[in-house]
Amino acid sequence: MEATGGSGNVSGSKTKVRLGNLSGITDLNISPNPLSGYGLYADNVYLRGTVSATEGTFSGTVYARDGMFSGSISSSAGQIADWSI
Repeated sequence: MEATGGSGNVSGSKTKVRLGNLSGITDLNISPNPLSGYGLYADNVYLRGTVSATEGTFSGTVYARDGMFSGSISSSAGQIADWSI
């Protein structure tokens, strides 16, 4: 499933959303580049419910409310509650 718009690739439109095979999507803000494998690619995503991941990277601002975190946090800069990193 794919939605396109604007300009950017050979066919004259840029992928805005794709669910399925991500091969062929080039986005300089995401690594690896170009994308490969199956997944979800979108400019903005709003999710409800549980999000589970075994690995990966969050960049930008991450908001968390009512829940538990277990694992490790590494950051070059930022803030966690009243702590400065």
